[in-house]
Amino acid sequence: MNKKLTVSAPYITTYPPYANIFSMIGSCKDSMNWFYNNFVDLKIEDDTIFFAEHPTLFGSCPWLSIEKLTREQIQLKWDSFVHFVIDCIDAGCYLDLTLDQSQIPNAKRTKSPFFHETLIFGYNRSQELIYIADNFGRGVYQTTECTFLEISRAYAHFKPDSYLGINKISVTEIDYNFDLEFVMKSMSSYINYRLNCIHDASDVYSFWNNKIIRYSERNTLDIRDFHLLWSHKKCMLDRLDYMRENGHLDKERKYDDYKEIVNQSLIQLNFALKYLVTKDHKIVDRIICGNNQIRAKELAILERLFK
Repeated sequence: MNKKLTVSAPYITTYPPYANIFSMIGSCKDSMNWFYNNFVDLKIEDDTIFFAEHPTLFGSCPWLSIEKLTREQIQLKWDSFVHFVIDCIDAGCYLDLTLDQSQIPNAKRTKSPFFHETLIFGYNRSQELIYIADNFGRGVYQTTECTFLEISRAYAHFKPDSYLGINKISVTEIDYNFDLEFVMKSMSSYINYRLNCIHDASDVYSFWNNKIIRYSERNTLDIRDFHLLWSHKKCMLDRLDYMRENGHLDKERKYDDYKEIVNQSLIQLNFALKYLVTKDHKIVDRIICGNNQIRAKELAILERLFK
């Protein structure tokens, strides 16, 4: 017997919580309304840029019902982790937990322990396979498979109290509406406290430029920030299109130039990847200059649309 729960291509993949949630709810009829309601504002936490909803997404996503389990509970009720997985999938529940992905060859991680959040969404009993999803070794969100033995080792090798826990997640279809008032409040926060507040503690771009300088002094960059900012611009453009198509944005107010921001954010990501290979510090100067241009251009467009 085999069973796979539905997994959709996620809209955002920078971090596992974003990707895993959209993988689970992507086929729900109103999931895009939730997408458009959220992922407007940004925040700085632990020296990293996140969407403002991080890390409360699982608890706030209205389609998800989450039961948090401990290893002790699993050990008391099931004779193996694999049997626990099979029972969860048979009950229509996904599993989201931390595994040592170095034990899973298809994850393409290093040979040393590599603990990472992983989504389990299916099994094949006859072939003794478990189906999983994550941003694996190449950094691209994808699904793959591992053997019963590999998943058991990946589970067993993660010994500490998990910072994530073991989440058993069911998805229930609901009606969900776009909330214009909520989006406008988030947009106002983003404009006033992220773009138009140079050198303030909440100023994302000043923080990011300083972080780029700090990291480049060690000949590296945090590529996750570049992926997240590119995702943010794509989300913003999709939201603007939705708002105009549904009468929430005056059609006379043009924002075609926002596409340039999306494209320039991708160029910034490619510059960062090039720097990681070449260590050419002239590229860092170009990145910071590009960030300042994006910030000024985005502020002008959003103030034109929403002020």
